[in-house]
Amino acid sequence: MTRQKPRTFTAEFRQMAIDLALHGEQTVAQIERDLGLSSGLLRQWLKKHRMAQAAGTTVAAVAAETHELARLRREVKRLEQENTILKKAVAIFAHPSPSGIGSSMSTDR
Repeated sequence: MTRQKPRTFTAEFRQMAIDLALHGEQTVAQIERDLGLSSGLLRQWLKKHRMAQAAGTTVAAVAAETHELARLRREVKRLEQENTILKKAVAIFAHPSPSGIGSSMSTDR
């Protein structure tokens, strides 16, 4: 079974659908069916539109901030993992081993 490529919609199409939902006489579900949208998609667009209005910005700006926040969260997680690894490495090299390997670094030669 092949997976279909997700459909993309222009900003103008999204705005037209949002305007229909906000100012039209049809239900959101009816507008979705008429426009051939999957169930719940227009509701997502409306939610983002309302969030952007409440923040006094645009949907694109909210989307950009959301992507940046997700990127920063991934970066924090990666840095925390690296920090944990470094702490373990310091603990290993801080205690002398019975075989003497890695116990101390001598500069006398």
